[in-house]
Amino acid sequence: MAVVALLAMGSFAYLHRDRMAGGIAEQSLVQVGRGTVTVSAAAAGTVEATDTRGLSFTVSGTVTTIAVQPGDMVTAGKVLARIDDTDQRDAVSSAQSSVTNAENTLSQAKSTASATAGTSTSGCQVAAAYRTSASPTSTPSPTASPTGSPTSTASPPASTVPSAPPRSSAIASQPAPGGTMPTTPGAGPTGGTGTCAGTQAGSGARAGSGTDSVYSAEQSLNNAQLQLEQAESNLAGTVITAPIDGRVLSVNGTAGTSESPGSSAFITIGDVSDTQVQAEFSEADVASLAVGQKATITLGSRTETLSGKVSQISPSGTSSGQLVQYSVMIAFDDPPADLLYGQSANVVVTTGSAANVLYVASTAVTIGPGSTATVTVSAHGRTEQRSVRIGLSGDQYTEIRSGLSEGDKVVVSGGG
Repeated sequence: MAVVALLAMGSFAYLHRDRMAGGIAEQSLVQVGRGTVTVSAAAAGTVEATDTRGLSFTVSGTVTTIAVQPGDMVTAGKVLARIDDTDQRDAVSSAQSSVTNAENTLSQAKSTASATAGTSTSGCQVAAAYRTSASPTSTPSPTASPTGSPTSTASPPASTVPSAPPRSSAIASQPAPGGTMPTTPGAGPTGGTGTCAGTQAGSGARAGSGTDSVYSAEQSLNNAQLQLEQAESNLAGTVITAPIDGRVLSVNGTAGTSESPGSSAFITIGDVSDTQVQAEFSEADVASLAVGQKATITLGSRTETLSGKVSQISPSGTSSGQLVQYSVMIAFDDPPADLLYGQSANVVVTTGSAANVLYVASTAVTIGPGSTATVTVSAHGRTEQRSVRIGLSGDQYTEIRSGLSEGDKVVVSGGG
């Protein structure tokens, strides 16, 4: 409902009797005044917490402790309730042991891999030293034959001496009688190279095995650490703590009962620093509302009024028969500490105000199209219709922007 408040500066009303045939008609004359005209819209609502938190346990268990009750003020971090955490503590202890064992296994795998790599390097160094020492004797110097008595050492004709088969590498590599490898050119270095290559091949296999062991140990440690984090998270889920400063609105449970995740909130708290009134405004009034407009709030349990502002206007209305209403949130500028959620409240929102303007009773004004209107002016014992331009208009008073002067007397019919 729209209301017009008035801070008047010298206005009055009196009765003027006009005799008419067959009886006496009474007309009230009111004087045009100057002051501040304020237009407002009023509605009823309830007090609500804007920020509410529904809190529950994240693991199943039996409730052992409930430290609060509805209405209690709490600070962020305060423990509100607990469930039996025996299983969760055992799980954390077991997970910690697994992490310790995995760390020891990884340390041993790294030590083994490091030792294997050191052995491989020293084997190749020994082979290299052998090649260096064997090279000078592996290629014998040719010996000059004497040149005397050519007739006594003459060889048979080439046609009568069968040619010897060529030496194969297989024959050259066989050991001489007595188990000694013949020293042919290049034999020593070749044998030495084969020894180092064999050593490197073997050490590569051992190094690969060590690397696999380290990788496997690292994976085991990562898995153990993840299991520990999950166990610690489950342990934390056995306790409900307050995430914000606020008031406990409800406690849905008792000690000794079983609780599980996914059920309704076990404890609900509301932020008292951000409390509002949810009021239902009519379709006609909500059109003049805007976020940020000032409001006064009167609570059912208090006589004094509190200040506030429009913080939110719902874009969708609710219908009840022919009546359409819109939900509007009015935020307290300074909410009282003992505010009760759900209590009734009446709000008045200032939708417009004009200071130091002419005004007249709204019942004296006949509204026309746009901002035009007419009034009946009484002067020198006669009345006349006069067109006026109006501004703010409500149930009680209407702003006059032109057409009247301060002190003019206008007629309000019906003794209004």
